Amino acid sequence: MYTRVHKRRITYDAFEYCNNLKMILCYSGSEAESYCKLHALPYMLVDAENSSVMRLPSRLEQISEEMMMGTRAQEYVVPASVKRIESRAFAALKKGAIIRLTDNVVYIADDAFEGSCVVFYCRPGSYATAYANKHGIQCVQ
Repeated sequence: MYTRVHKRRITYDAFEYCNNLKMILCYSGSEAESYCKLHALPYMLVDAENSSVMRLPSRLEQISEEMMMGTRAQEYVVPASVKRIESRAFAALKKGAIIRLTDNVVYIADDAFEGSCVVFYCRPGSYATAYANKHGIQCVQ
């Protein structure tokens, strides 16, 4: 389960019954960010000034199932810490979205980009390049 928190008040028990919470998307400097830090909840900052670029947190080791599904950024910067991209992780993205991948990615689920027309930025010879070629994804190197 993923939760997007905007500028609403968050009560102390807001996520008490979330058994499968994977990530909370919140604005930098928001009450949501403070809440996540205080309660040690997984969160990702969305830059309110420049929401067209989503830089994923450097502590991520994988992009979990459906984690970014349906988000509307124009560009996604995947950190070097990410090694795996799971099922439907980037499904139903904005047409032409740019996905910046490093050489450290060693697995991408066949349906990770289902329903998305994206462009990869990756290095020649990388797993991401091979995946792009196999799945008909444009790859800029």
